[in-house]
Amino acid sequence: MRHLGSAIGVAVGVLGMMGAANGERVQWRVEDGGNGHWYEAVPRPDGITWVEAQSEAEAVGGYLVTISSGEENQFVFDLVQGDPVFWDPIDLNPGNGPWLGGFQPEGSPEPDGNWQWVTGGPFDFTSWSGGEPGDYCGEWGGAPEDALGFHHNGAPVWNDVPGGAHLSGYILEVLPGDVATDGDVDLSDQAALLGAYGYCTGDPQYNAGADFNGDGCVDLVDLAGLLGNYGFGT
Repeated sequence: MRHLGSAIGVAVGVLGMMGAANGERVQWRVEDGGNGHWYEAVPRPDGITWVEAQSEAEAVGGYLVTISSGEENQFVFDLVQGDPVFWDPIDLNPGNGPWLGGFQPEGSPEPDGNWQWVTGGPFDFTSWSGGEPGDYCGEWGGAPEDALGFHHNGAPVWNDVPGGAHLSGYILEVLPGDVATDGDVDLSDQAALLGAYGYCTGDPQYNAGADFNGDGCVDLVDLAGLLGNYGFGT
């Protein structure tokens, strides 16, 4: 077991230090002050709505990113800062996007009532851009600005945006071990991961929800993530 533990530690350490190019996941490592979750900046140059982005995130075992501190906000922003593909939305002014995991349920008082995260976690930390949330589209008779995205390419600040707008991408967050994406890492997740263990993209037994680091295979790194978070949740 000592050798297995060493192998897990080395594998997680190496992959956690990977760069964050488009389509790659990067881990905010606990030893760096993070939470151990994996993040990915997902470009959608043809545009994507907030609901579509959340559905895509859930399909690969994650969710639109939730942010609980200034440190996490900066870490997430660094994934897209300076990359023009994320800052040129289809039907909004340049400088909006990508999607984050905050939203207002239908009927919430505008502009700042009942904001919440897709995971149900507390919406305590905020980083609104100046004058936001503003619900300016709603004030002019348009759709309410009920979904969250980054606002400017130069600073990690947020904007409220109509959820039906087509932004140019989103930020995916994955809790290692949460195969079922129910916010907890438990026995059912362990069973699902072991059923997919050793399989890769293209194999019938492959489970994208168990491939926490998104490298195309369910392997030792994914198992380590599950074991490290077993009994915990979002």
